[in-house]
Amino acid sequence: IAHFLGLDAPALSRSFKCFRPSRKDAAAEMTPSNLATIRALEEQYSRGWFPSLFPSQELLTAGDAGSGGGATGAQGVKFNQKLEMLLKTMSEEQLQAWKDVNACSEDAEKTQRLQDLLSDDQRFLLGKALIEDKVISMFNNATVDPSMYTCLHMWIEGRGIGSEINNLVSAAVFCDRYGLDCVVEDEAWNAGRLQDYLDTAPTIHSRCPRGERCRPLEVRRQRQVATPGWFGVCKHAMGVPFETKAACTRKIWTYSAKTEEEVDKLNSELQLPSAYLAVQIRRGDKVFQPDGRRGNEALPITSADYADMALTHFEEPCAAIVVCSDDISAAEDFAAAVRRARPGVAVSWRTRQSVPEKLRRGHWQKAWNELPLAERQALTYEFLADVRVMQRAHVLICTHSSNVGRLVAQ
Repeated sequence: IAHFLGLDAPALSRSFKCFRPSRKDAAAEMTPSNLATIRALEEQYSRGWFPSLFPSQELLTAGDAGSGGGATGAQGVKFNQKLEMLLKTMSEEQLQAWKDVNACSEDAEKTQRLQDLLSDDQRFLLGKALIEDKVISMFNNATVDPSMYTCLHMWIEGRGIGSEINNLVSAAVFCDRYGLDCVVEDEAWNAGRLQDYLDTAPTIHSRCPRGERCRPLEVRRQRQVATPGWFGVCKHAMGVPFETKAACTRKIWTYSAKTEEEVDKLNSELQLPSAYLAVQIRRGDKVFQPDGRRGNEALPITSADYADMALTHFEEPCAAIVVCSDDISAAEDFAAAVRRARPGVAVSWRTRQSVPEKLRRGHWQKAWNELPLAERQALTYEFLADVRVMQRAHVLICTHSSNVGRLVAQ
């Protein structure tokens, strides 16, 4: 080593006698904003660094690092995705202004200069990044001792189906890690009962198997209030590898007989070939505000951009493209963009004729929740039919800003 580094061998030998590997988790101890900045700089400059120049000399892989301790351990802090997205869009001038604000966050003049340099979309991302920063800090401060409980009870109620199921999967992974029974409390779920659609046992129970011996960790949130169990599960989820969550999702993803019947009926109408490319486009309250302004949870991606990406990956054996979207107009715009670029490519989508007009132009949770139960159930079957279409696609174009995209990816 001394010869390779050009150092004095006896001196290096003496220094090794006093050396102990550091146990400090720098990523867990720094703020999410600083971590996101470091990640952006790493992406910008890492091509000239040793690991990129000599990939065969990698000393430590992500899998070797371990996943940390219990629910209260760091487990690899979650970086701020919105901030990382913002930093990737910044010019050199904007990035310098961001660094100046980070160096002195209380300087109003520097903060205003940064705001003035940003576009509307960048200001949206900045606002979301600041909120996410606070949420991540709250998760990291959560302390839950799983040994105090026999089971975890999670309520699913009035949010989007993809969101509720993704969160339920995170709870199930938590239970598997700590030897708890996972129980879903779905009496007030906006879609009915989970067991009507999915056969989740024994990973997730519809009724607590502990009976009178039940010591439940309650996982519930209502409006802006959540239980300690909610924060504990979210903190644990930040350190869970994608493969672990995907394995859990596959365990519970078995359709009931009724669901299979409804899904087959809905998907037969699409007349799909054996090999096709699927595109998932989320609109509605995910990317627009009720007054029509851009940006809510995320920024919209244009149908033309989706079309460009789809055509880049459209090749044999794919014989057609199918669009899975909550917005008919997005599917129509996508098809028009494909026709302009590749007139011979067939594009299909659901007409959604039986869906209320407002919900044909994007999913709006408040309007969805106000529908009669029978209509909500019908839309849930449509959701599950879309998931089946995307699961069986030869190629899938989607985004992880959508819970549906993440669910299918798992």
